[in-house]
Amino acid sequence: MAGGIPWVAISDMSNRAEVTTTARQVTPAGVAAARLTVAPAGTLLFSVYASIGHAAVLGRAAAWNQAILGITPTDPGTDTRFLRYALLATRERLPAQARGTTQDNLTAELVRNLLLPHPDPATQRRVADALDAATADLDALARSHARELALVDDRTRTHLVAALDRPGGEGRRVPVKHLFEPERAGAWGADPDGGPDDVLCVRVADFDRRTLTAGAAATTHRRLTPDQLRTRALRPGDVLLERSGGGGKTPVGFAVSYDGPPGTRATTSNFVSILRPRPHVHPRYAALLLAARYHAGRTAAHTKQTTGIQNLDSSAYLSAAAHVPPAAAQARTAAEVDERLTAAAAHRTATERQLALIAERRHTLIATAVTGALDLSTARP
Repeated sequence: MAGGIPWVAISDMSNRAEVTTTARQVTPAGVAAARLTVAPAGTLLFSVYASIGHAAVLGRAAAWNQAILGITPTDPGTDTRFLRYALLATRERLPAQARGTTQDNLTAELVRNLLLPHPDPATQRRVADALDAATADLDALARSHARELALVDDRTRTHLVAALDRPGGEGRRVPVKHLFEPERAGAWGADPDGGPDDVLCVRVADFDRRTLTAGAAATTHRRLTPDQLRTRALRPGDVLLERSGGGGKTPVGFAVSYDGPPGTRATTSNFVSILRPRPHVHPRYAALLLAARYHAGRTAAHTKQTTGIQNLDSSAYLSAAAHVPPAAAQARTAAEVDERLTAAAAHRTATERQLALIAERRHTLIATAVTGALDLSTARP
């Protein structure tokens, strides 16, 4: 927006010390209409709704949304960097003080009454300088691990597409729908009442986009009549296809294998289609094929965007042809891809553990430094 005023959201200030760019802007007329504050560079921002406890300093004049407080120290000797670190040190104990029924909220009064260390200005500058250097090293290490995670995911997707979405080789090209019994839509049913008609309901939110499965971690229950459940009860190996939902980063059309608890009656929501592989088709291969086609972008031509939601024309999408090898080759490919997925999951778990340790080390370093419990002359990140 040419001439717009930067408008800070929590996503613009998370995991950064200074806000210099924002995803959105607001016009001067919008600032006036909403009675927003436009504060100068150097103002400290602190998130108080939902994702509480993030703190960053404005690198340029900006406004901010209602989830953020703007803080200007009354003591001219206060180092804003030190104040930011002192606020970050409170983050782990903030949820116990937050208010709200569905999400954590902090009031301006509660933030105003937080007890924070306030040493002399020279000590504040010394601590802030040391923490700037130490956290920069930790943040660089965290970014390296985050890039590693992204690379693992990218390589896994690339291998999936190469292994399944291929034009040649043994086998033949057939419409994808020929791999399955007729498509069946899920049902949302009614609220559960604890009676015999309650069933587990697998939603798109339960889709694990890394293991390409869904069901094992599902917790939602709905109530379906026997007639509704008769054609919608899930079996192990069923393929679940998202046909409504999606967004900019996760377009509609993702597919997974159902892996719910054995012996549990389950169905899917009305945003999901149930595809049951025919007897001559390896069930896992069928799910992986649709997942590969999704990552290859083959759902795009069959996606319709309405207000706030995407819908997949599943009939047209499943009518497209795909190369399908014989059953034995399907089983080999599925096993090989699953082995790759398992290895990627192990790598991801180890890397995420390293990221968690870095975050823990960062918080401990900040908390002990601002309280004076850490001798910064000998501290190392």
